[in-house]
Amino acid sequence: MNLWVLLMGYAFKPMIMKYERILVICFLSVAICICCNDPEQQKLTKAAKSENALEHALRNGSENYIRAWNENDHLLMNRITITDFERTENGEVRSTNQAELAKAMEYWHKAMPDFQITLKETVIKDGKTYSFWIGTGTNTGKFGDNQPTGKTFKLEGFTTLAFNEDGKIIKEKAFFNMLGLLQDWGYTLTPPIME
Repeated sequence: MNLWVLLMGYAFKPMIMKYERILVICFLSVAICICCNDPEQQKLTKAAKSENALEHALRNGSENYIRAWNENDHLLMNRITITDFERTENGEVRSTNQAELAKAMEYWHKAMPDFQITLKETVIKDGKTYSFWIGTGTNTGKFGDNQPTGKTFKLEGFTTLAFNEDGKIIKEKAFFNMLGLLQDWGYTLTPPIME
């Protein structure tokens, strides 16, 4: 009987050693995973995911803002802005609440029913979006006291949108060449009379 056990031990020894190696490799793999599970790295990963989610929300907010302008959609605009939203245009405050913003949207769409803004590039930094855009439209309605010209315009502009912690837009700063727009419609700049 001892000879049988001895023979069996030699026969199974390579197989037992093979399983020992597998067990050792599995144990080392688990140990490495546990040691590499750095809490600081987990915090960085969570922060990166949070930053990506914030960036995504701000980009969507910026795109929805442009969509609301393009569609003259006051309901959408009210959902994505705060009640006392402020809009500046070329350095001058034009709107200090949602109702005034709605009037500004109506003003532009009355003068140009086909008014459209196309985002070309948006950069996100510190809770703000910085967007380069191109505006187009045809002047078929009155623009203030000016009669329609029937002419089109193409205009480049830049907009900064600031957001609150809830992801709502609190302020817009828009910059564009108003003189260029009026010149596209056929208006000219008359030099002043010098005495």
